[in-house]
Amino acid sequence: MAELMAKGSVQTLKPNGQLRHISKRAAKSQGLTLSNRFDMKTAFEIAQEDGFTLLATAQNQAASGRGKTHLKKMTLAEAIGHTGVDKRFKDQSKAPPASGYLGGKKLIVMAASSISTLKVMLFNFRDYCGGNKQCKSVTPELVMQWLMDGGIGKKKWHKNTLRNYSNAVECLYD
Repeated sequence: MAELMAKGSVQTLKPNGQLRHISKRAAKSQGLTLSNRFDMKTAFEIAQEDGFTLLATAQNQAASGRGKTHLKKMTLAEAIGHTGVDKRFKDQSKAPPASGYLGGKKLIVMAASSISTLKVMLFNFRDYCGGNKQCKSVTPELVMQWLMDGGIGKKKWHKNTLRNYSNAVECLYD
């Protein structure tokens, strides 16, 4: 609808071509209902709290689809997390609580040896990239560089090792 401004009122052009005069106050209220305005304000506050703009959040949601992304900023260390209780600690109070991806794997009762192997792979990746690196800034090129460099130990990994390490990082991002 095209709008033409007049003194104290707005002229709105209807789709059929007729002009309609309404007050400016009525024109403001036609776009959003009270609940829509409340939702917009709440969405703005949430986006601002998490370090995003409302426009960027909406564009990301439109491009990525529902349920495929999490908008919370997170470091690699937070995303990878910990398995929780570790038998290597005599004092279990010093063990970090289960959290992140590894904590989730422990929660679904993955075999201890499998969790241990996964932990080694992901901790190597975390230490190579730096635990404070934002998850969204990890690129496929960085993962490839990590694999080609042989991780933090600069080892020459076998083809199977490369594939397993690559799959571990890929599953972290799925």
